[in-house]
Amino acid sequence: RIHQNGKKNRFKIRTRSYLNNNESFLELKQKNNKNRTSKKRKKLDNSIPSDNQVIMSYVKKHVPDFSRELKKSLNIHFSRITLADKNLTERITIDLGLTYKRDMAEKSYPRLVIVEVKQDQYNHYSTIIKKLHERRIYPFRISKYCLGIYSLYSNDEVKKNMMKVKMRALEKCLGTI
Repeated sequence: RIHQNGKKNRFKIRTRSYLNNNESFLELKQKNNKNRTSKKRKKLDNSIPSDNQVIMSYVKKHVPDFSRELKKSLNIHFSRITLADKNLTERITIDLGLTYKRDMAEKSYPRLVIVEVKQDQYNHYSTIIKKLHERRIYPFRISKYCLGIYSLYSNDEVKKNMMKVKMRALEKCLGTI
């Protein structure tokens, strides 16, 4: 709700596990009232299960006035391919096989591919951007997290009006409507 209401000075905490090297991280992503996002990350010891106490102490260290209880909201599983140019000025991530889980509920988007182009400075002459435009694939901003919340939470639990237009466009693109 905080995100949907556009409230600044918000944060998201997540654990991220990489299957290719068996590493896990605890990440804190904060957005301030100047629309800047900062990320902090701590490597987790996979031999010790990360419990709520470990997570809470990390959050309190970086968000001192935090006093609420944390609860798990969503599991997101996907495969990622990362490509980078030789000068490391452009990075492309390709996420596929997106699956969300919440308690016993599950929603998958097997036909969805999320391509994100990250550049030091925007360059519309980039090969990937030109190739995507040739195929009539244009920028479409969507949060994997918000998509999962929309997909697995009821109307009573979260507001969905802001996502309806994006979901309609996504369903049309995927051919599911």
